[in-house]
Order: sequence, then C-alpha cells, then structure tokens
Amino acid sequence: MKKRILSLLLMVCLLLPGCQATQENAPSKATDFQTFTDELFRSYVTSDSLTLNYTLSSPEKYGITELPDGFPAFQKEDLKQNISTTENTLARLQQFDKESLSFSDRLLYDSLSYSLRQDLEENQYLAYSYCFDPSSGIQAQLPVLLSEFLFNDRTDIEQYLALIQSLPDYFASLLSLEKAKTKQGTLPCKTTLQNTVSQCQEFLNSSGTTAIRESFQKSLTELSFLSEKERVSWQRKQEQYLETYFIPAYQSLVTDLQKLISAAPEDGAIASYPKGKAYYVHLIKQKTGTDLSPEQLDTELTNTLTSAEQNLFSIAAKNPSAFISCENYTSRYTDPRQTLLTLRRKTAEDFPSLASQTCHIRYVDSSLEDFLSPAFYLTPPIDEQTANVIYINGSPRYSHSSLFNTLAHEGYPGHLYQNCYIRQKNLRTLRYALNFPGYTEGYATYVEIYSYQYLDAPEEEMLILQNNAISTHCIYALCDLGIHYKHWNRKQLGTFLQAHGIYAEDSVNSIYQNIIDSPGSYLPYTVGYLEIQKLKKTFQKAAGNAYTDKLFHTWLLDAGPAPYTILHKYISAWLAERT
Repeated sequence: MKKRILSLLLMVCLLLPGCQATQENAPSKATDFQTFTDELFRSYVTSDSLTLNYTLSSPEKYGITELPDGFPAFQKEDLKQNISTTENTLARLQQFDKESLSFSDRLLYDSLSYSLRQDLEENQYLAYSYCFDPSSGIQAQLPVLLSEFLFNDRTDIEQYLALIQSLPDYFASLLSLEKAKTKQGTLPCKTTLQNTVSQCQEFLNSSGTTAIRESFQKSLTELSFLSEKERVSWQRKQEQYLETYFIPAYQSLVTDLQKLISAAPEDGAIASYPKGKAYYVHLIKQKTGTDLSPEQLDTELTNTLTSAEQNLFSIAAKNPSAFISCENYTSRYTDPRQTLLTLRRKTAEDFPSLASQTCHIRYVDSSLEDFLSPAFYLTPPIDEQTANVIYINGSPRYSHSSLFNTLAHEGYPGHLYQNCYIRQKNLRTLRYALNFPGYTEGYATYVEIYSYQYLDAPEEEMLILQNNAISTHCIYALCDLGIHYKHWNRKQLGTFLQAHGIYAEDSVNSIYQNIIDSPGSYLPYTVGYLEIQKLKKTFQKAAGNAYTDKLFHTWLLDAGPAPYTILHKYISAWLAERT
C-alpha cells in the first residue's frame, strides 16, 4: 500500500485561484503549457506544510517563496469557491492545442483533464467523504508522517511546528463537515465512528506520541548546523506544542466524534444512504480510473475469481501435496533487507534498469499496529531520492503474511521501484502530484503476483500462489461491491464467503467491518490488476513479434500513473515513437 499525504485537498485538489483564460490569449506553445502546469504544481505543493515537506526538499528551487502555515482551517464557503476555481482551471487547460504537445504532455493533458472532472464530480459528494477513516484517515496517518518529516534547515523545523500548532483548528474544520452530516443523513455508521474513537484513545493511552518525540530528537541530532543549545530549545518547543496542540486536538476529536455516535446510523453500507449508489459509481471511477459500471465490474471479478479457483481445483486434483510445500518457499524470506536485494536482482531481467536506491525499513509503532496496513511505502520528495521508507506492521494479525510478496508489492518491483523509475524520467512536476490509486495499487498488485515466479518454486506451486492471490483479491473486491452497492448484510456476506471457503464467524465480521469503515479501499488493488492484464493483452497484440514482458513493463512504467481509460489510448503512440 502506497501511502499518500492527507489534507483538505483530498476533496478539492489542484486549486489555482483566478486562472480563467480567454480565447483571445489562448495558450498554445509547450513553454506555455509548462508554465501552466508549473503554476498548478506550486498551488498544490503549498496547500499545507505536510504536503510541501513530502513533495519538495528545496521549495525555493521551484520558485516557491511563500510557505504554508501548517494545515489550512476552512469554512464551508471555501468548498463552494473551489468549484468555480476548478472550473476555471479546466477551462484554461482546454485552451491548449493538445495535438501540438509532445507525447508526454498529451498524456499529462488528458490525465489532468480527467482529474479536474473528477474533482468537480467529487464536490457533489462531499457529504459522503469521511476524513477520519480508522485505517487511512488523517488521524491515523499523521503520527507516522510526522515521524518521517524531513529537516534540511531551520525553516523545516518551523514548518513542522506550524503543522502541530494548526492541528486543533484543522481537525475542528474537518469535524464541522461531520456535524453537518447529521442533517444530511450521511454520517458514518456507529461502528465506524466508534472504531475511530477507539483508535485515537488507544493512541493517546499508550503514549503514542513517544515515537514522534523520539524521531524529532533523532532528526535534530543529525542537523550539523544546530548548536546544542538550539537542539535543546527546539526539543522543548516540540514538547510544549505536543502538549498544547497535538494531544488536545486528538482529545477533542474523540469527544466530538463520541457526541455524533447517537445520531449515526446503524447501517454503514453506502447503498443505504440517500443517493448512495450514485456516490459508489463515482467512488469506483475515483479509486480505479475506469469507467466500468458496478455491474460490469461484478461480471469481470466473478469471471476472474471462477477461473482462478478452477485453476486451484485442477492442481489440487493432480497434486494435493503441492499446497503444503508451496508455503515453504515464501517462509524462507524473513530478513527485509535481504529480501529486497533478492527481489531487485531477480526482477532485473523483466523490468527496465534503475539506479541503485536507498531504502529505510521501519516498523509501525505498537500504538498504531491494530489500525494500519500490513506494510506501506512512503514516497520521498521529488528532489530527494534517498528518503525511501517502507514501514512493516508487526501486529500478530499479520504474522501469517509473507514478507516476500509484501516487499514485492511495496519495494521491488512494486511501489519503491515504480516511484523511483518515474522520478528519473524528469517529467513535468505536476505529473508527480496527480494521484491515481488505480494505477499505483494496481501496478503493485500486478507485480506482486508476477513476482511469485522468482521464488524458484516448481511451476505448480508458483501457480498455486499466484491463483490464490488473484482469488483473494477478487473475493475482497466482490465483498466491497456486495456490501456497498448490492447492500449485503452480514448474513449475505457470510453466505458469499462460505461459498469460497471462508467459514469463521470472526473472519466474516472482520471483513464486513473493514469494508464498512473504508468503502472502496480494495478496489484499486483488484480492479487495477484486472485493468493492467487487459492493457497487457492489448499491448501484446499491438507489439506483435517484438513483444516481451520487459517491453510491456517499460511502456507501463514510462506512461506512469494515469487513468486506465486514458492509458489504453497511448499504446500505439508509444510503440510508434520507438520505431
């Protein structure tokens, strides 16, 4: 799972106030297009101090002189203003002659247009967004993101403290959206609110701020330009800010969410809300980058699941012992660094070359283990390639996860590799700001499944692992569709899961609650994987005898994150440029 930075711009990203172009001064040249996209990038990157720190190490080199002041608190009126701002930005984009742009800029043009249209559509459904999702909400991510904040100068320290100081007002502004939902009937259900409250309480009760304190102290000791007196002074100030702003912000969040629980519905399925199904259709587009309807997705997922299960049944009929021995191949990998090195070496034949990269392996703080993913990769700033970090969750509930496929997903040839590869292409800076989870998670899922062939296991056992992974992903995505679109209850979910070998009541309840808490969270992985498989077939047909997996992977990585509805259009053009 590739973690992205959360801010208000989750809902309304890429804002550029006052950018209405007219036909008389319509831009057309590539230099004008670069100026336009650079302006958008600077607008995005200065949206808050956290986004700035995680996107740029040296903002001044990108013409950024005015820095944000922590997180921006906002009013409802600001959200309405964002609609006209986004419309103006889209109108300005449409003034460019797309066909006169380069291949890379045409792809950016289409991706940006798609993103802006999604932003406009998102504004219709702000009442359904929940910023405090127990697993991926701002309150869950913030402790880790603060622990990985990068410090290059005193200004970074000031930006870090500004973030902490702004947190009470920022949380309050996000909570105002939740309170408004009581009248609209779109509050998250009681159990979701309770899970967020429990997460915050556990974080506070277990001294979860210790990791934040320790990481800050460690960072200060590594800054050679600070005197000992300055280090002590900054540490004291951080302690003061944590006690004065950070902890009270979480305490207030707990108190305010608890007050909303009595007004929250019992049923958290999106289909149960007013216009919920229409919102879920939007969510599919947002999460996956496809225009497939829920019904079409259901058919594709069901067919893929059936095929994968039939493959497993066929192997079981011929060689049932293979199911026992195949686990031995993944269990051999227990050391994260050695596993990454092994994956990097073995994937070199099938993927384009990449310069050696630095990666830090860290473990999730125990206070957050029950709520965060099994592992996740944090992207470094685009001008600082040595800050790659992979977090591994040591929670006992993930003890059966294979380190091999986890690091194939997060490291090589997954998120870390993909991110570093596209960064070395030196594309327009805006390309690195646009977020298309269907591509990033779909790619990581595809290469995770692809990487099982590097285990040196017999073919049957490799196929077991691949088909088991495919079927598991399809089951979870179908559960998401079932709950949030078809409005399955727990009993209906249990019936579906039993038909696919999952009988334990605890497992059914856990799956149900996870999907209720995070609607659509499984879709980017599974639907993204299916879309890449379709791209692969189309590419193979277009490339003909020249096709190799490495050629396809090169195209997929060169294209970079974009909606699948757009990527399909750029296969022939890319191949033509290479001949």
